[in-house]
Amino acid sequence: MIGFPSFSGSYTFEELSADIGGSIQLVDTYDSSAGPCYLQKTLGKDWSTTYLSTGYAYMIRVSSDVDWLVPGD
Repeated sequence: MIGFPSFSGSYTFEELSADIGGSIQLVDTYDSSAGPCYLQKTLGKDWSTTYLSTGYAYMIRVSSDVDWLVPGD
C-alpha cells in the first residue's frame, strides 16, 4: 500500500511503473461503490490515463522490492 503525498496533479500509474522499473503487476484503487472492500482493480491498459490523487492510498503489487521517489511538483 502506498500513499500519494505529492501535489502533482498529472502523475499517472504508467509514470509510476516506469519510475520503479516496470515491476507493477496489479493496482487496486478506492471505489466508493465497490463495497464491502471498496477496491477497484485498475488494468494495465488504463494506467496511462489513470492519475494518482493527492492524499489517496493505493494497493500496488510489484514483482520485487522497489524504491520510489515521490514527485514533488
